[in-house]
Amino acid sequence: RAMSGEDGSEAERGDGLADPVAVWLIEEGWKVAGVAELVRGLCEGLVATGLPMWRLNLLVRWLHPEFMGASYLWRRGDPEVGFFQAGEEVLASPAYLDSPSRIAFEAGTTVRRRLVGAGAVVDYPLLEELREAGGTDYVVLPVEFTIAGRTSVVSVATDHAGGFSRAQLERMDRLRPLFARLCEGHLLKSLATVLLDTYVGHEAGARILRGEIRRGAGETIRAVICACDLRNFTPLSDALPRDALIDLLNTYLERVGTAMTANGGEVVKFIGDSILVIFPVTPALAPREACRAALAAARQAMAAMEDLNKERRAAGAEPLGFRLALHIGDVMYGNIGMPGRLDFTVIGPAVNLVSRLERLAGELDLPVVVSKAFARHLPEPLVHLGRHRLRGVREPQEAFTVSDAAMAARMDRMAREMGGAAEEGT
Repeated sequence: RAMSGEDGSEAERGDGLADPVAVWLIEEGWKVAGVAELVRGLCEGLVATGLPMWRLNLLVRWLHPEFMGASYLWRRGDPEVGFFQAGEEVLASPAYLDSPSRIAFEAGTTVRRRLVGAGAVVDYPLLEELREAGGTDYVVLPVEFTIAGRTSVVSVATDHAGGFSRAQLERMDRLRPLFARLCEGHLLKSLATVLLDTYVGHEAGARILRGEIRRGAGETIRAVICACDLRNFTPLSDALPRDALIDLLNTYLERVGTAMTANGGEVVKFIGDSILVIFPVTPALAPREACRAALAAARQAMAAMEDLNKERRAAGAEPLGFRLALHIGDVMYGNIGMPGRLDFTVIGPAVNLVSRLERLAGELDLPVVVSKAFARHLPEPLVHLGRHRLRGVREPQEAFTVSDAAMAARMDRMAREMGGAAEEGT
């Protein structure tokens, strides 16, 4: 009854908690799945209680490593709330610069434009579009969030012949702070997931959100472990300016990291130019399948690095070499660190072994080296590299590489030798 508008006079006035939409926000708004559901519930409730709303667009500025903000667009009659994310570049776009929303964002003030009749002002392209579609009145309201002091805005349009009444505008204004608090709560929940995914990885983030946050908490899992880094990174870091070095690192990490995640890998951490990745063995992913996925990721990373090096050669830059090692074993997956500063990571002898194999790849000038434990899960023949003593590992270890990696290494060495000969001739 509260959301149906049967108590018409109270719903029309929207007096405090007598407003049925306010009651819904307080009692149900915090339970919905997220911001989109909150927007839909708000809009449907307002329409059901007599507010002639045709369109609402919530423009949110938030903390996100990739996007400046997001748009949640509700239209009367549409079953879903539209969702769109935008980067910082949108702030320089004509669509933003020549919009009434920019005024509300930057000045934190309400903007209203009547679109038809006496007093109509259609001074932005968006307003012309809305008027042509049947809009009669348009209002932009700032929405204050506490997240890093960011101001968001909500724009509301109607196609009612008389536009919005003063009482309806006052009602929306009274509901605005309550809606803002609930909206911010849902945003914080989603941002917690996004930031954890970004900084510690999806699986680690999910574990943290499930409550696995005590120092020392963790479990032993079986996984394929992948370690890789750039060859000769130290001379590069000494030679390149800071910004160029960061750009190079980001490009390399994106190419290799994307190859890993595209094949089911979980990036555990970046340490300078080094990447540590796991492919967990699960009831749904047997050791053989995990090893195949990791090898597919390694081959995709090799191809991505070759493409990158073609781009660098074309630009007159030195190609980048990288090395990668794969092993399968048991690791402890959990929290380690000191009070007040923890790291969700993997540790154990298997991690130490793959790190030593990655160094062996550098010594052998090979892009990929795998352990015997990893090799036994692959049906394809591998190139045997013999037995090697590895620092910190008690017994000598057999090592292998894949034939395409061995060929790639030979071609790379030939290219470097030819380049050196050409320089001597010059």
